[in-house]
Amino acid sequence: MAVTPEPFSLDGGGVRLAGERWVGDAAGEVVVLLHGGGQTRHSWARTAARLAGDGRIAVLLDARGHGDSQWHPAQDYTIDGFVDDLLAYVGTLDAPPVLVGASLGGITALVAAGEHPGLARGLVLVDVVVHLEPDGVRRIRDFMTARADGFASLQEVADAIAAYNPLRPRPRNLDGLRKNVRRHEDGRWHWHWDPAFMRNDDEPQRHLDRGRLVRAAQQITVPTLVVRGLQSDVVSDAGLARMRELIPHAQAVDVAAAGHMVAGDDNDVFATTLRAFLAGLDRDGATARPGTPPAPAATPPVAAPVRAEVVLDALAAIGATHVVTVPDTVQRSVLAALDARGAPPVIRAATELDVLGICAGLWMAGRRPVALIQQLGLFASANALRAFTHDQAVPLAILAGLFGREVTRAVDDRQPSAVRLCAPLLDALEIPWTLVEGPGDQAQIASGLARAFDEPGTSVVLIGAPTQ
Repeated sequence: MAVTPEPFSLDGGGVRLAGERWVGDAAGEVVVLLHGGGQTRHSWARTAARLAGDGRIAVLLDARGHGDSQWHPAQDYTIDGFVDDLLAYVGTLDAPPVLVGASLGGITALVAAGEHPGLARGLVLVDVVVHLEPDGVRRIRDFMTARADGFASLQEVADAIAAYNPLRPRPRNLDGLRKNVRRHEDGRWHWHWDPAFMRNDDEPQRHLDRGRLVRAAQQITVPTLVVRGLQSDVVSDAGLARMRELIPHAQAVDVAAAGHMVAGDDNDVFATTLRAFLAGLDRDGATARPGTPPAPAATPPVAAPVRAEVVLDALAAIGATHVVTVPDTVQRSVLAALDARGAPPVIRAATELDVLGICAGLWMAGRRPVALIQQLGLFASANALRAFTHDQAVPLAILAGLFGREVTRAVDDRQPSAVRLCAPLLDALEIPWTLVEGPGDQAQIASGLARAFDEPGTSVVLIGAPTQ
């Protein structure tokens, strides 16, 4: 059933804010989506529709000075102003929401959640970290300030967007651009934000003290996901690695075909990633909202956990010398056990591509490394997997947790696409794989990993349920 958004307005920190709620047949937890600088709430529309279809309430807010929200009378577009607006909205809710923020919206969510413990149930940062790349930030600013005199037509607007973001398919119908621009009395189209917004020099960080961002990140204790567009010039490997030092428990996912505008560039992958993260919050036992009906009787699981010690025994059995990882929450207990045992040593990387490269280098140096990642990394690094496997015969032994998998159903039964299509991806790449669905399959962990070194080539062991 199609969901019709419900518009609303509220008083923020000295401005009137516009927003909309997307509510499906079931009204579950609230997910607040905050757009980037120069955008409007409509950038989240496709994501909101999917969340509403999942039984969640998606709330989209136009930031002050953007879209249908009021321009601030004193031109206050500091981070404090944006945070005050977010606090005003969250204060109307019965329970902490999940905060999802892109660029400026992500900085706003990070500062608010870090400085106000208990404000959020979870945090998702979309192509934004504390340490951004100056060249990428400069390119955003140049794009936003390039046409102060406006555009003669929507076609010119489309041309400007295509020049900035060639990854995005050009729209056939230009009417959708009307949500991002407004027509002035002179007949020219201008971006749908207050020009005073760009008088701050550092979009998206808004003259923000870097130390304040660092402190806010260090105070984040709720589950956190960083989603990066792999084609983005705003978030680098180094920036992502430093972010993971500040928030050690944060998950990170790369969207291969996306740039800075992740949700718009590849909404299918982004929405799948977000929904899997939210499903993980549900599975880990968050407190129900007041008035939430009792959950139905549990369905017996198809997949059951294996113990971390079993995985460590398998690593020892094949003589693994190193574990190289982008930390995977499905196998969180394995990483904790490795850290406690101290052997084999764990090397943490920023991306799955880095993991594969490090594993290849270790193998060439005579070592036997094992990669520990989540299955989304297989999609992001598919071309590298193909090259290492078939062109160079590099042995890659991979433990991949099925992030977002619903354990009460088979992997090909109504699962998120990143779960359902994982095995077909490996089949298409002619990479052997083994699915571990519980203790009855645990003997296959060692044999599946050893196959990579015996053949040699790539061999993937899929972990079907969170380890214990």
